[in-house]
Amino acid sequence: MRRLLALVVLAALVGAVWGLFVPTAEAIWAVYYLKVQPGTPKDDPGVLTCGWHSGACPNDASRTAIDWDDYGGSTVYWRSYLFMQYAQHDTVVARGYSTQYDTAICYRTRVRVVHYLSGQSMGRVYYTHTISNSATVSIKGSGSGWSYSKGSVAAVADPEMTDDCPWGGTHIHQGDDDNYFSESPTFPWSTECNVGMHPPCTKSYDVTASDKWQFYGSGRIQY
Repeated sequence: MRRLLALVVLAALVGAVWGLFVPTAEAIWAVYYLKVQPGTPKDDPGVLTCGWHSGACPNDASRTAIDWDDYGGSTVYWRSYLFMQYAQHDTVVARGYSTQYDTAICYRTRVRVVHYLSGQSMGRVYYTHTISNSATVSIKGSGSGWSYSKGSVAAVADPEMTDDCPWGGTHIHQGDDDNYFSESPTFPWSTECNVGMHPPCTKSYDVTASDKWQFYGSGRIQY
């Protein structure tokens, strides 16, 4: 019995000493920067019909969302630029999951961005007045620069769900979850640009330009 106890104690001591010399695996963290571009059907020009507002346009309560004209198209796109530390050039590092996420009175699509390996959330973007196509978008990143991604996520709704929805014609009301993103100061407030102005405000942008992002987020991903 004493011999057995001695062996147990010796094994414990050996294990403890061995642990001093064998390195433990440390978590690898990667920094990312994500620019979410406008979802308008057209790349250039993407037509802005109402600047930053919340609720119906015009309203300057906060930088919640801006309105993009469908400009004769019906497809809503996820567009983004992503830098991801340690990523190879143009490697798929995240997925965007498009789902129907309606309000009580309006149709709305939500795109949830998730790191492909860890499953960590990287933000959520909402496209009101749209019908989700339930697509999964591959989002590329690069450790040496910005990688661009584009994918269809929804269609412009016409007509809307209810008469109470702030509609005023087919368009995309693109908003975000502000726990993740900051809003671009590039675009005007709704009092400076809205369809009720005379003449109506319709500002055009090349929405594929990396400096014309609508939302910007950053964080760290644990592998």
